[in-house]
Amino acid sequence: MTNAAPPILSPLQELQGIFNQGDYNAVFVPISEESPFEQLLLGIAVPEGETEFPIQLFYLNDLSAVVEAQAGLDFEPDPAFILLFNLPLLTDVSAEDVPNLAQVANLFNQVTPIGAFGVSLKDGFFLKHSLIDIEARMSVQVLGSIVEYMTHISSKVLPLLERYLQEKPALPSFAQSVHQIFGAAA
Repeated sequence: MTNAAPPILSPLQELQGIFNQGDYNAVFVPISEESPFEQLLLGIAVPEGETEFPIQLFYLNDLSAVVEAQAGLDFEPDPAFILLFNLPLLTDVSAEDVPNLAQVANLFNQVTPIGAFGVSLKDGFFLKHSLIDIEARMSVQVLGSIVEYMTHISSKVLPLLERYLQEKPALPSFAQSVHQIFGAAA
């Protein structure tokens, strides 16, 4: 009787195991026609509502390899892995709203200590955070704290964002509301 070697897991499959040990719902998405690079989807519930937003995790190195291969370039992998956390907050953004939402994203970026808010027609309004992961392994405490913080911030930002889109207040008065809710630090 021979012992078969355990299957070799990709870094994202290892992270899936770490997240699932920490009671997170993590789903690994392998390379396919719909996804040209591996992804890990993480379900989170926003405390003030029942909406569940998937946080998408992927290694920037994998995305770079796909883009460079599509461009016909030789890809030299970087030994440092950059893990990107992407949390879409609004997916349907009109072209006329993008300039104002970019100012709103900048305002949120001034009051949040990690991550970066942004907006584009393709991606909508989002929160991203990147983490350099030299060993391609992280503890559930480190990863969990990032996910919990992104969840916390999104629960504060989403109602403000929806109010902004409905009322279209002047940016200075909206900024005042943001600073009142966030205080000096998030």
